[in-house]
Amino acid sequence: MKTIKGKIQKIVLRAVLRTQGAVLRIAFYGRYSTNLQKELSIDQQLRECTAYAGKLGHQIVVQYEDRAKSGTSIHKRPGLQQLLADMKSKSRTFDAIIVHDLSRLTRDQADIQQIHKKVKFHRVELLSVFERFSSNNPNADLSLIFSGYSNQQFIDKLKVDVLRGMKQQFDDGFSVGTRSFGITSRAIHYPDKRKDRGVLEIQAYKLILDKPKVPIVKRIFALRLAGHGCRTIAKQINTTYPGYDFKSNWIRSILRNPIYKGTVLWNHKKTQKDPDDDRIEKRLKDSEQWCKRHDASLVIIPAATWRAVQKITRHPTGDKPFPPASRHILSGLLICTGKMKKTGKPCGQRLTIVQHDDYGCPSNVYNQGCTNHLRINRYCLEALLIQHIQTHLPQHLERIVKAMRTHSQAVTPTQHTSPARLTTLKKDVANLFSLIEQQDMTGYAFEHATAQYKQACAKVDAAKAEMTTKGTNDITAIRYDAAVIRHVLKNLPKAMSESREAGQDLMRTMVKEVRISNDETRERRCPLCNKQFEKLTVIHTRQHGFEKEAFFRQYPAVGFTHGARIVMAFNPVGLSAKKKIVILVIPETLKIQIDNLPPVVFSV
Repeated sequence: MKTIKGKIQKIVLRAVLRTQGAVLRIAFYGRYSTNLQKELSIDQQLRECTAYAGKLGHQIVVQYEDRAKSGTSIHKRPGLQQLLADMKSKSRTFDAIIVHDLSRLTRDQADIQQIHKKVKFHRVELLSVFERFSSNNPNADLSLIFSGYSNQQFIDKLKVDVLRGMKQQFDDGFSVGTRSFGITSRAIHYPDKRKDRGVLEIQAYKLILDKPKVPIVKRIFALRLAGHGCRTIAKQINTTYPGYDFKSNWIRSILRNPIYKGTVLWNHKKTQKDPDDDRIEKRLKDSEQWCKRHDASLVIIPAATWRAVQKITRHPTGDKPFPPASRHILSGLLICTGKMKKTGKPCGQRLTIVQHDDYGCPSNVYNQGCTNHLRINRYCLEALLIQHIQTHLPQHLERIVKAMRTHSQAVTPTQHTSPARLTTLKKDVANLFSLIEQQDMTGYAFEHATAQYKQACAKVDAAKAEMTTKGTNDITAIRYDAAVIRHVLKNLPKAMSESREAGQDLMRTMVKEVRISNDETRERRCPLCNKQFEKLTVIHTRQHGFEKEAFFRQYPAVGFTHGARIVMAFNPVGLSAKKKIVILVIPETLKIQIDNLPPVVFSV
C-alpha cells in the first residue's frame, strides 16, 4: 500500500512541477544516414535541440545516437533500442525525449505510432524541434499521423527515384551493382568533368570479364556437364585452384546465373522485411518488371552448353528450401544420427537422394549444418538391408511371439466379468434411468443423476467387452507360419525390384526405421582386385564383368564413402497387420505395444 501511495505522489509531484515550469531532464537522440547526411550532422542536431530545450527552460542530461543507420527500421539501431530500454527502467534519469525532427526516430509510419504509444504509457514526453511537436499536446495524435505519412512518402519517393536512375544506367549498358564470380567492373570517367586536384569524375562502371577467374567458371560448367554434383565440383575446384573455398550452394548459384551466356538480368528480385523481427527475405518480382540485356563481351559459356546444364541442375521451387526427395524403396525410413555443428544436438533429418543414386543427409549437403558427410549408394543399402532382414527376421518374430505370450499368460481370470455381475450393472442402469424419468429434477440434482447414469452405462460397456474376450486368451492363437516366412525371405530381393510401390509397402511392413551415422574413415577398395578408388566407375566394374548396379548389389560395402554404423528397427505393428501376406498372426484382443525389442545393429 505504501508503495502504491509513493508512486501516486511521484506522478502528482511531476505533473505539478511541469505546470509550474520546473526544469525537465531530457534525453537527446540523434541519427544520421550514410546516404543523406554526414557524421557532423549529429553535432548540429544536438546544438539545435540544446537551444530549443533551453528556451523551454529544460536541460539535456543524457545523449543517445546511431551513426550511419537507416531510418526505415527501428530494430538494428543500438542507440534507439538502448533509449527505449532505459525509458522502461524504474531508475531512468530523464523525463522527456527530444529529437531534431521525428524522422530521426523512424521514417516508418507504423513504427512512429508504436513509439508514441510507448512514451505515453511510460509517462515520458516526446519533443521535436523542427515540427514543434509535443506528445502532451491534445492534437499530438493528429500531428503524428501527418508527420509519419510525410516521412513514409519521402522513403517511397526516394526508392522510386533511385530505381529510375539505376534503370537508366542499366539501359545505357553500365553496371548497377550486380556481382558475379568471374565478372568485375571498370570505371568510366567523364571526358571533361574533373574533381578536386584534377581527377576525372566517374560517370559509371562497366562490367568486364575477370580473366584470371574465367577458366574456373568454364571448369565448373564442364564438370557439371560431365555429371558431377555440386559438392564434388566444389571439392575439385578447391583442390585444383588453391586459395578458394567454394561451397556446394555457391557452385549451384554459378550454374544458374545467365550472365555467363551474356544475359545480364536485373530488377528480378526484391527484398522485403519481416515486420516482427526485421529479417530480410528475397522474393521474385513479376516477370514484366524484369530488366534484361545481352552483352556479347561477357559470354563465357555458349548458350547451348548453358541450356544443357540447366536441364541436369536441380532448381528449388516455391518455398521449399531443398529439391523434392526421390521416392525409392527406402525413402522415408532412413534417419541421420549425426550431430548439428552449431548446437551439438542430434540431426534427425530423413536421408534423401542428394546426388544421382546416393543417399545423404540434406542438412550436410545443402547448408553444411550436420557432421554426417556419409554418402551411400541406394543399391548397396537396399541389398545390405535385405540381407540382414533375411538373416534376422525369423529371430525377431520369435521375440515378438514370446513377448505376446508372456503378456497373454499374465492375464488372470479375475479380469473377466461374470454374467451375474453384468446383470447387476444393467439393473443399476435401469433404476437410474427410471429415477431420472419419474422425478422432476432440476439444477445440481439433475446434473449429478445424469453423471451417475453415464458412469453406469460405461461400466456395462466395459463388462460386455471383458466377457467378449473370455475364452480367447489362448496363447496358441499367437503364431506364424515358418514355411510362409521362408518363402517370403527367399523371394524378397525379387519382390523388392519388380515394383517400386510393392517394394515400398513390403519394406514398411517389416522395417520401422533405419538410423545411420558415419563411423571411422576407411579406404575404398575394390573387393576383387583390391584397387583403391575415390569413386567407383562403370568402366572398372565392367572389367570384372559386372554392370555398376549389379556390382553394388553383389558387394554392398563399396557403396559407402566412409565407415557407417546402421541400426535397423523392425516393425511389430506392420508384421501383424492384415495384408496380402500374413507374416504374424495375433488376435486383436491380445495386441500390445512392443517398443523394447532389440534392433539389428551392424557396421560397414
